[in-house]
Amino acid sequence: MRSLFGRWLLLLFFIAPPYCHAAKSGTHASAPSVTAEARANTLRATTKVELDESERGYLRALKPIVVGVIEGSETEDASLESSRVALAKIEQSLGVTFDPKPFRDWARAATAFQRGEIDMIVAPSPPGRLNYAMHSELHPLDELIKRAFAQIPESGSAAARTTASGASGWSVTALRLLPALIGIAAVLFVTLRAFIRLQQEMHRRMETEQRLATQLSFQQTMMEVVPYPLIAKDMENRYIAVNRAFEEALGVRREDILGRTSLAVTAWGAEHSRLLHELTHATLTTGQRQEVEAEFCDQQNLSRCGLFWTGAFTASNGERAGVVGTMIDITDIRDAETRARQTERRLHDVTRSLPAVVFQLRRESDGTYSLPYIDGDTRQLLGLDVIALADDPIHALTHVNLEDSARLLAEIETSARTLEPLHTEFRSTIEGVTRWIRADLVAHREDDGGVVWSGYWADASVEHARADELARARDTAEAASRAKDNFLAMMSHEIRTPMNGVLGLVEVLENTPLNPDQSQMLGMIQDSASALLQILDDLLDYSKIEAGRLTIESTPIDLRELVDNAIGLLAGRAHEKGLRVRVDVAPEVAALVRGDSVRLRQILFNLMSNAIKFTIKGDVALHVRAVEQRDAEQMIELCVRDTGIGIAAEAQQSLFEPFVQAETSTTRRFGGTGLGLTICNRLVELMGGTMSLESAIGVGTAMYVRLVMPIETLHYQINGLRGKRGIVAIDDDRVAAALMHYGKALGLVLQRYAPSELARSEPASLEDVEIVFLSDTHKSALPLGSRVIHVTEKPKPTGYRILEDDIRVSVNPISWRGLGAACVAALTGMPQIVSGATLGHDTKMEAPDRGDALRGGKLVLVAEDHPVNQELIRHQLSLLGFACDVVHDGVEALATLADTRYGFLITDCHMPNMTGYELARRIRADETGTARRLPILGITASTAPDELRRCREAGMDDCLVKPTRLATLREHLNRWWVTDQAVAVPGPHVPEDATVLPREDDELDIGAMAQLWGSEATVKALLDAFVSSFRDDLVALRRLLDRGTVDDLRDWHHRVVGAASVLQYRPLLRALEDFRRDLPTKTRNARRREGLALIARCEQLIERIQEQGATIL
Repeated sequence: MRSLFGRWLLLLFFIAPPYCHAAKSGTHASAPSVTAEARANTLRATTKVELDESERGYLRALKPIVVGVIEGSETEDASLESSRVALAKIEQSLGVTFDPKPFRDWARAATAFQRGEIDMIVAPSPPGRLNYAMHSELHPLDELIKRAFAQIPESGSAAARTTASGASGWSVTALRLLPALIGIAAVLFVTLRAFIRLQQEMHRRMETEQRLATQLSFQQTMMEVVPYPLIAKDMENRYIAVNRAFEEALGVRREDILGRTSLAVTAWGAEHSRLLHELTHATLTTGQRQEVEAEFCDQQNLSRCGLFWTGAFTASNGERAGVVGTMIDITDIRDAETRARQTERRLHDVTRSLPAVVFQLRRESDGTYSLPYIDGDTRQLLGLDVIALADDPIHALTHVNLEDSARLLAEIETSARTLEPLHTEFRSTIEGVTRWIRADLVAHREDDGGVVWSGYWADASVEHARADELARARDTAEAASRAKDNFLAMMSHEIRTPMNGVLGLVEVLENTPLNPDQSQMLGMIQDSASALLQILDDLLDYSKIEAGRLTIESTPIDLRELVDNAIGLLAGRAHEKGLRVRVDVAPEVAALVRGDSVRLRQILFNLMSNAIKFTIKGDVALHVRAVEQRDAEQMIELCVRDTGIGIAAEAQQSLFEPFVQAETSTTRRFGGTGLGLTICNRLVELMGGTMSLESAIGVGTAMYVRLVMPIETLHYQINGLRGKRGIVAIDDDRVAAALMHYGKALGLVLQRYAPSELARSEPASLEDVEIVFLSDTHKSALPLGSRVIHVTEKPKPTGYRILEDDIRVSVNPISWRGLGAACVAALTGMPQIVSGATLGHDTKMEAPDRGDALRGGKLVLVAEDHPVNQELIRHQLSLLGFACDVVHDGVEALATLADTRYGFLITDCHMPNMTGYELARRIRADETGTARRLPILGITASTAPDELRRCREAGMDDCLVKPTRLATLREHLNRWWVTDQAVAVPGPHVPEDATVLPREDDELDIGAMAQLWGSEATVKALLDAFVSSFRDDLVALRRLLDRGTVDDLRDWHHRVVGAASVLQYRPLLRALEDFRRDLPTKTRNARRREGLALIARCEQLIERIQEQGATIL
């Protein structure tokens, strides 16, 4: 209806524009649904319009005009099409763009026009005309549209006039019909208004009925949902409503009771139904609420207790209309109250018979205290009865010792703030008797801000007396333990000092000409002394473990290096017995893990020693693998397997107990204390691991150690070997697997071949193979020159050996360092120095005279007060190729160091006049601000756990425990001599007291290097390889300066110095040492600045090295 009405009115303003009044809305036409000013125009199409520049600019700036087009019936389609044609002609004449938007009726179009969603409305128009309405802000466009239709050709004038005349006729007709139309509109308006009011009244009635139904549904639902019985009665005291809870509680149906009284129904039982009837009657009579507690029987005929309430309700006229009531079952509450009274009575009976006081203490928010509950024998503990304490809790402090009362109050106040439990003890003196009272309180805060503690006081006097006795006993035991430890330490020192002379001199004697009998007796002496030393070490370690004073360190460990060191010391024993030694470390084992290297080496050494000791023939094998990897941790398994005598099943259970061996005859046959496995097991437990064994009599034993170890570095960075392809042609599967595992860790890409298969291979197929591991039993199988590494069962002290035309690697046992050195030699054609193997075990060196040693940096100052040890260290250094001066204490050492520049200092830690610790501190203080750092090695007979720490804190580089073995001394001297020999005194003509620094024009000693490496060709290959590798190291340093840490730079320096020391090129070593000095204390900018300077300096030195290498023909 509204759409039709709006359409008629809109038609009026289209056909009668002279009578449309202007409005302030800004449009040219007015319609019932459009409140804006609107204007309808009927124009005739025309030709191109002449426009000035401003008009053309206005039209170009216009956005597309949104035009509302009314979609009419089929009779109006032609008119709409005529309107579209007219719009198209205007677009051509004026160059504007119209965007038609269809509407289904006039009302929607008028609403959109009013909201500004469209700019223009076009009505159906006859041909040659355009009926439209437009917003006032488009008035310039309206004028241009009129001009477009005004410029009509002469031939179309008559048609235009006819059209205009027709338009005027319709206007006159509309004017004449206007009163009738207004009347019709008024009638329609009145009818429509009455209809609307009728609809509104019907709507209000429907809403009222719906609200009433909703309220009734709500009340009914609420009544049914309430879990308590509800009733309603009329003025005749008859039931008019009950809820579901009433039915369920009494087992009745509402159909059976509605309209009846309580006396007639007797749902509550005869007696209780009468009581309820009287209760509701009283409410109906007086109109007052009633409340009563009474017992009733439920549907199971069980007695229950309930609270009944009743209240009257009134009708709309205010008169009393009935009563409603409810009942709450309080049986559980009454039962709980009864149980609480019984519990309180029992608690009272119990606390009265206990030597304790149970209480509740309350602190109000204003700081006052009260005792809501207290029971027990308070008079015996606090000197006051229960009533007195309940009246004034603070009064109890009068019997508490003065030094305890203030502390007790402070602890209670602290607990009130933090709500932490309070466990304290205080003293109370009653009639001259002092008692210790233990108080345990648990606090909680209540809603009103008060704090309540529940707790007890108990007599702790007996416990204190026992604690005092235990403390005295503990002090006595600790004193005895300290005495035992001091005794053991003293005995260790006293035994180790002469033992150092025994074992050391035996080693020295082994290097002198001996006949067979003498050699055999010396071997017996060494075995006996070593056994005695092992017993001493076991006893000391066991004592430390039992006392709980053995601590586990966490430092980076290279497990392959650790295996090399441990197995290298023990392999000789196995070979003397004719045993083979096998080592296999899985490639997935991390390059560096964290743990206690000393204790892990001790465990491995003990297990391997036992395996060698109890194996008569066959082999002893060590397998290391990572059985599990989790994030940054690996579970490492060490397995030591032998083919020895085995252990019976019944003896395996007690094998880890102290002083126990598999059988008593074992001690007689093989010796030992039976402490080794016990110590290993305890050490493994301290490191958080497990230890187990598998064994069978006559078959052998396998010992397993599993430790979870954090990963420090997962993979090795060995650039020279990574990616090199190789072949393993070994018959023995275990040996081949071990080689491939080590090779993979080195970065090699290895493939397994049978030796016979390799011999049949075409040479062309092996062109990309850079290294071949071939059993020495198949020497003629593959003539590949220097790329072949022959694998042999013959033991090698360093794990490998380089001959003129051959490179050999021993797999009895296989050495990680030896294998890597052999691979480098095979690939580069030059030998490689291996850490710890510069002076081979089988190398006997002649001691230089003092002058040569001074110039070569091999003159050692020894500070030792014991004559035997003085002579021993002199012989040991001589065997290792060093000369020495010996002084008796630290005072003499300082004086000697002031006159002579030594390569090393070896000092005993405990000497008269000045100890080795003080000597080291004095030396380091004198070195402050200089580039000189003298390597200091401490030697002590003490096995105290903090001995190494004391040495390091004093400034020593390392510390050895007596007896000092030749191999251990060699390892430390080699470590420092390789890196420090470059700063030795260079010339024989320099006085001993002169300080000589390396010169900038120092050059490589090609002649000395040729003597060391065998030929100048080898030296040239070495220089070329070094230059290539060192350039890569400088590239790596440049990256580390941007993103690396101090530890990364230290690792880089350590790796590079190890390689650079091979050349003994002083300027390069000094530049590297200058960069390393004070590295941790430098800022990142300073490290980067000095690092870039180092790179530039090293590039200059590399060029000098290349120039000197070019002189080698």
